[in-house]
Amino acid sequence: MSLLLAAGFAACNNDGFEVGEVDLGYLKLISSDVSFDYCGGTGQIIADTKESVNAIKAEDGSSNWISVSVDKNVVSVTAEENIGTRRNTYVTLISGGRRKVVAISQGEGVLTIKEASLSFNSLPTASRLADSRAFNYSLLGSMLLSASDNVDWITSVTLERETGVATVNATGNATATPRTGVVTLTLGDQKKTITVTQAAAAIFTDRTSLTFTHEAGSQQIAFDVPSGDATVTSSHPWAMVSINNATRIVTVNVGASTNVGARNATVTIKYGDLTKEVSVRQTPPPATN
Repeated sequence: MSLLLAAGFAACNNDGFEVGEVDLGYLKLISSDVSFDYCGGTGQIIADTKESVNAIKAEDGSSNWISVSVDKNVVSVTAEENIGTRRNTYVTLISGGRRKVVAISQGEGVLTIKEASLSFNSLPTASRLADSRAFNYSLLGSMLLSASDNVDWITSVTLERETGVATVNATGNATATPRTGVVTLTLGDQKKTITVTQAAAAIFTDRTSLTFTHEAGSQQIAFDVPSGDATVTSSHPWAMVSINNATRIVTVNVGASTNVGARNATVTIKYGDLTKEVSVRQTPPPATN
């Protein structure tokens, strides 16, 4: 009989743990709402346990952006606004002899560029060798936003945080080749880009053709180039040309025509690799009986 009693005593008691063991209780998570956006706020961890809960923040320095308070089995976690990149930490819940680690995370701000591309013209006049264009962006969060570019003809990018407007400043394109650059906005780990294009330079004229009667005459062509001087030539000597780069004026002089038919010439304005042609026509004198 004593052996049977001893055997029964060594088995289990009514609480379900073996004699000689210490009941460490239990600790289970009922819910956890501690994933924060960049704004921060307060979330809760609710535990199921026999005893009250203690919560210890991570001791590795990663948790200085949260504060923790405990009310029985409810742990409240408050996160500050995130002005940096995405971050993570944890708290350790302790109840009796049980421990449970709960991960806590917070996202960074949100950056969006509202346009896909930005275009400049070739900025043909000397007074407009520097020009600017703007695009809109959306920023959620107060973390540092920066801008950069990858070409030397984009001279600067300025950001107006309150209005969400970025202004790109560029020099004029005096070449015959279009060019492309990229502006990058950086918010923490996020990078958003916009393609910036600029048209090739061109020679602009106010006339594409000139028509003279058979009599001697003079007409002018107003032109524009990015900067510096252009040259002018004529395909035929009867259409005499001169150029004034200070006033951006080409003058075409023709003598009286005695041709039976009309005569035609081409005036060519040249600027670097660029050319612009203007056609010149002089009608014949009227027929005589």
